[in-house]
Amino acid sequence: MTFRNTFGLPVLGMLLLCSDAFAGNFADVYGAHPYATGMGNAVSSFINDSSATYYNPAGLGLPSRGNQLYHYMESRNAESPEPDAGDSGRFSNIWSDTQQIFANSLTNSPKTRSQANPHELVLQYNYAKPAIKTNAPNNSDIEGIQDHYAGLGLTLDLNNIYDLDRGLRFGLNMILPGSGNLATVNDLNPTVHRYLQRGVSNDRPLIFGGLGVELWKDHLYFGVGFTALIKGQGAILLKDVPISPDPVTPNQQVILELKPQANETLGLMFHWGKFRLGASFRRETFLFVDPLTARAQTTLLGIQFDFDLAVLDLYHPRTFTYAFAYQASENLLISVDVSRELWSKYGLSRTKERFFTPYYLEDISVPKLGVEYRWNESWSFRLGYMRRPSPLPVDLPEEVNWMDSSTVSYMAGVSYAFLPALDSNLKSPILIDLSLQTQSIKPRTELKANPTTQNPIYDYGGSAFHAGLSITLYL
Repeated sequence: MTFRNTFGLPVLGMLLLCSDAFAGNFADVYGAHPYATGMGNAVSSFINDSSATYYNPAGLGLPSRGNQLYHYMESRNAESPEPDAGDSGRFSNIWSDTQQIFANSLTNSPKTRSQANPHELVLQYNYAKPAIKTNAPNNSDIEGIQDHYAGLGLTLDLNNIYDLDRGLRFGLNMILPGSGNLATVNDLNPTVHRYLQRGVSNDRPLIFGGLGVELWKDHLYFGVGFTALIKGQGAILLKDVPISPDPVTPNQQVILELKPQANETLGLMFHWGKFRLGASFRRETFLFVDPLTARAQTTLLGIQFDFDLAVLDLYHPRTFTYAFAYQASENLLISVDVSRELWSKYGLSRTKERFFTPYYLEDISVPKLGVEYRWNESWSFRLGYMRRPSPLPVDLPEEVNWMDSSTVSYMAGVSYAFLPALDSNLKSPILIDLSLQTQSIKPRTELKANPTTQNPIYDYGGSAFHAGLSITLYL
């Protein structure tokens, strides 16, 4: 037994020489779509584009933004265009909008709809530049961090197949790291300094899908969806490893079999008069490789050693979101979301459970606020606010060096729709969304009872800038 342990510990130390990447993802930290980002991500009670697959899949049952643009075009091109009841006040000035804010709050009117049921194709790119400041050792990891990411969204209106006289759409939204990496897998000793919400901790693809249906016309919407990640199993074969207490570099062969896994997302929306209510549930996601078998063979008497490991990484917490919005006028929308993220359910991989000090994370509530003003059928402007507390508790075990802080984000956004003229070669609308975001990363000091060179007292803080651009085509 002593012989086996003397050999095994250096080998396991070598296997774990990588960095722990567990954090929120691009959508959590910055936003899943520039339109939603400009609203402070407070959109779960009314979102109706491809990003509904992330925020609330029930929104796929609503008339899409493209459907609304087609309605504008049809009203404008009519021989005697007169705005219907659903359009009253849309082009009024700000003062007349203000007078309407509390008028007829519970009065229902049919949602404006076009007979066209356009599909939607979204291309987006997001530039994100964190500026992390810390005096922790080995901080070269934070030099030149770039959280760039791109996205591809698609919605299909199933009423083009069979007209149900109800909203019914399928949506898909993919977010890909700007680094081009398909996945970065790290499962590591938590005593190594790690930057929880920034840099490579977000370096992973995200795939969201969903189906939304309108159950009670103009009032009740339900959606079901999925978040895709990876699971699998693998083996590591080590040969010609000398028995020594010192670290060694063995010959090795690594085999991993990875498959996609899908975790469910559920959503519900209820609209009545000027009030918009929404709720969504997203199950926790993670990359899980189990078992990861390590086998080492020595040259001494052909003795063979087996180690059964498990890798758990790319964790995203189970999340409940509750949303409220008030359509104060046809032009003015005010919204509030609160997301409850259950970080306390995070589990260690078997490797960490066996060899490292356990650590604990706290559940957090993320408040979000947004306001939108539609200037006319082409222009709309948005402002947003979001505060994300850190899931790291104030008093951490002194061995743990994960760095994270509460962040406060201020956002702004603008949209412009190119609407085809009667004599134009443009046949369908094109929608441009732009968002800007600045994040303040609250300074934090981690105190150590017995600081060392490798595990010192350190400070952490900084800021982040994010800009997103999307182009939406309606087909």
